[in-house]
Amino acid sequence: MSDTPETTEVQTEVAEDQGPMFTDLGLPDNLLRVLDDMGYKKPSPIQAQAIPPLLEGKDVLGLAQTGTGKTAAFALPILARTDAASRTPQVLVLAPTRELAMQVAKACEDYAKYTQALKLLLYTVVKTTVHKFVLSVVALNGSLVRLVVSWIT
Repeated sequence: MSDTPETTEVQTEVAEDQGPMFTDLGLPDNLLRVLDDMGYKKPSPIQAQAIPPLLEGKDVLGLAQTGTGKTAAFALPILARTDAASRTPQVLVLAPTRELAMQVAKACEDYAKYTQALKLLLYTVVKTTVHKFVLSVVALNGSLVRLVVSWIT
């Protein structure tokens, strides 16, 4: 017997054929179609872990580095669960900077390419697009306060 403990080799890289595909996550066909158009086949780890519970309406707190697909991880389930027939706001996304708010709004608009009747309100000091019926709002904290104050005064 040796005094050296037994070791087991652990595979640290996921093989290309392992892991879920976007088609495995429960997203509707219109979102799968836009993902296919964009060339997305496999979700990143944050997307694979966040999308299914968000589709079920559960709360998720996700933490991942820049560039890992966090926007798609929350935006795709939001778009899947948004009721276009409802004429009331259903989504509020707060962003800490104008640049991030614009990036999130653009991504949501891109992902919503095949989503019927989606209207997005992006309220920042740079761009304001107001539609009669708003389903989603992407805003800076201060801009949101000014928007709400303008609605109630």
